[in-house]
Amino acid sequence: MRDGDHSLGLRVRALLGERRRSDSRAPFPPRPKPYVTLHVAGPLGGAVTLTAAGSGEIVVEASWGGGRRHRISATQLNERSALRLADTWADQLIDGHKPTRSPGLQG
Repeated sequence: MRDGDHSLGLRVRALLGERRRSDSRAPFPPRPKPYVTLHVAGPLGGAVTLTAAGSGEIVVEASWGGGRRHRISATQLNERSALRLADTWADQLIDGHKPTRSPGLQG
């Protein structure tokens, strides 16, 4: 994220840590479901959601818009790349830009 902002990655990792401590049997939900949703301020509004998809993959989804909702999503192979993509999409929404697929973020 940009200088001066709190790191989204640190906040998400803290939330993940709280989830893991509350359920010591598994770090992620047994079925795919959102485990972190970040509501983003800015001219487009919206949210960035991270969902455990199984096998360690994480689906990152951004949604935005008023009456007509828009969505973009991508499956990441690990938590680190999912957090980077979530950071990028949150920044784009905050700045009033539609999130775009960023090459090189997967994996």
